[in-house]
Amino acid sequence: MLKSNNSSSVAFICPNCSSSPVDSFYPVINKNNTFNCPFCDHVHQSSAIQQTKVNATNTKINRKTKAIEARNELKELSKAIKPIAKQLNLKLNDAILNYYKEDTQAKSFHTFGEWKKEGYKINKGSKGFKIWGKPVALKKSEIKEEDNKKSSSFFPVAYLYNETQVTKR
Repeated sequence: MLKSNNSSSVAFICPNCSSSPVDSFYPVINKNNTFNCPFCDHVHQSSAIQQTKVNATNTKINRKTKAIEARNELKELSKAIKPIAKQLNLKLNDAILNYYKEDTQAKSFHTFGEWKKEGYKINKGSKGFKIWGKPVALKKSEIKEEDNKKSSSFFPVAYLYNETQVTKR
């Protein structure tokens, strides 16, 4: 069981004695590739740690995959709405927001932080509406030589919530 993961070691919680997260420990692996729980003296194989590290890595990969999927969904929506935005002389985000307003019959959309400042909380399970965020400058190390000519910034995906997705605190 993983408590936290840093690059060199993993905090381990023994499933045998169900030590609490406060009681987690950083195992010292013996010559025979095992380690003992300091609370119940149960012997664990070091492969248990490796599996824990693999699970943590998979979680990071899943987050990246979801971010890429969200970006691709927004790209597709943008392609569909771009001609309408040009025709109405609207910025792309304004056209996307108008689409969301018509689709949901909602009147106002705000970010998580804006709703929080106004004294609201986002309802559990609410899904944000995707729009393009403010452009972010890339670090020099992130810019490839062939991409350097194109742009040194990108537009991240931002999420908005409407008044039906929030409750007053």
